[in-house]
Amino acid sequence: LFIIMGVLTWMWFITPVNQQFKALKLQEVSLKSKIQADQKLASDIPGYQAQIKEIRTRFKKFLKELPNSSQIPSLLDSITLSGKSQGLQFNLFKPQNNTHKQFYTIIPVQVQVDGTYNQIGRFIGEVAAMPRIVTVHGINVQVKKAATPNSQGDESNNELSMNCTMMTYKYASEDTSKAKK
Repeated sequence: LFIIMGVLTWMWFITPVNQQFKALKLQEVSLKSKIQADQKLASDIPGYQAQIKEIRTRFKKFLKELPNSSQIPSLLDSITLSGKSQGLQFNLFKPQNNTHKQFYTIIPVQVQVDGTYNQIGRFIGEVAAMPRIVTVHGINVQVKKAATPNSQGDESNNELSMNCTMMTYKYASEDTSKAKK
């Protein structure tokens, strides 16, 4: 009788409690691993905050390299002046239609210049060194007038004609903030 009562007690009382205990143990292990993962994330927060600060600083720096609306004419003048200072002849300097993207506006200018290889190279170098972002696309250089090679076979005095599109960019929020006013 004691054996039957012991088996019945085990089956009705102890087995369900034992199964509940095992389930709670599994839940405890799961929660401990979740807490460890959350603690690791929490310990990484200062690093993430430092990264965000660095990204904001870099973003502000890059924004300074983009001309605003009032600086576009002087930037275009700087490009022209740079080419003329290298001895280039401007045949075409024609601003094209702006292209509006989500965060920025592309301001393209079609350019055609005549000059020697060295003059064109120095001009592109000066444009690249400008404090504002200006990119050069679709470069097409052709010999306009061939020079007689010197005694060393140097043809660097050939008159060349370069066609390209120079693009600068401005931050789009400037346009949207003016539109809201």
